[in-house]
Amino acid sequence: LLAETDTPITQLAFDLGFCASQHFSGHFKRAFGLTPTAWRKQTAAAH
Repeated sequence: LLAETDTPITQLAFDLGFCASQHFSGHFKRAFGLTPTAWRKQTAAAH
């Protein structure tokens, strides 16, 4: 989802059911080792 859209991270977090974007970012970083923003930038640079 992050790689397929330019929807703001905050909006994605709420769309996914998180009550705060910080909660989403924390879960994402623990799972993938990067924040959603850093992951999005890294993925965009790879394409």
